Amino acid sequence: MPSSPLARLRKLCLALPEAHEVEAWGEPTFRVRNKLFAMYADAHNHHGAGRAAVWCKAAPGNQELMVRAAPDRFFVPAYVGPSGWVGIWLDDHADWRELAGLLQDSYRLVAPKRLLEGVGRLSGRGARETEPAKKPPRKPPAPRRARSGRSVSWEDVCRWRLALPGMQQGTCYGTAALYVGKKLLSRRKEDGDSIVMRTDLVSRPFLLRADPETYFLTDHYRDYPWILVRLSRARPAQVQELLEEGWRRLATKRMLAARPSSGG
Repeated sequence: MPSSPLARLRKLCLALPEAHEVEAWGEPTFRVRNKLFAMYADAHNHHGAGRAAVWCKAAPGNQELMVRAAPDRFFVPAYVGPSGWVGIWLDDHADWRELAGLLQDSYRLVAPKRLLEGVGRLSGRGARETEPAKKPPRKPPAPRRARSGRSVSWEDVCRWRLALPGMQQGTCYGTAALYVGKKLLSRRKEDGDSIVMRTDLVSRPFLLRADPETYFLTDHYRDYPWILVRLSRARPAQVQELLEEGWRRLATKRMLAARPSSGG
């Protein structure tokens, strides 16, 4: 007999460091140091409205992006929706692998920094948000025709990093790379045309669906918060936005204070 949605949700939530369950408002809620990061909504009361769901925190702007892209899977929950929380239906079509990543992202928004080092990705296997171990090189894909208009080069990416405090150039696995402090943000791939860029597991599926000619993924990166970008297909604004979003995920408070907005 398959596990109930609540049982599966509970297993994912309680696998996170120091996560605990508290009943509130007649529903199971999941917290870390008593800070709420997920709430179950039963199908048989007004929270679930006939369908089991979970409500969790989302990074700024992600709620609107998710609901607009997949309204059959995501919704704006009552009460906490205006604060940016997102609802995920837990019916037969739920993607539990994706949900594991969403719950971890929610946990990261409220957990103490000391606990974040123990958070793995997706299946609780303890994978860290670092560059995955290198696999044997594959045959590069056939060249793609660049978009009309200006394409992007690695030199452009390196120039744009000058506007972001704390960014440094270096190498990773023998190719040029960019770091925020000592944390890897991006590196040039061996084919010379693509780069790997840090992102998050919430935004990534929407980028892949919106522009598959520019953004792509290989099995090597599937379980980690990275995305591959074809520079010959990308528009400058796309790469600049991705670069700054990745930088903001890694930057210290002092770095963020030096660049409080995306303008300039």
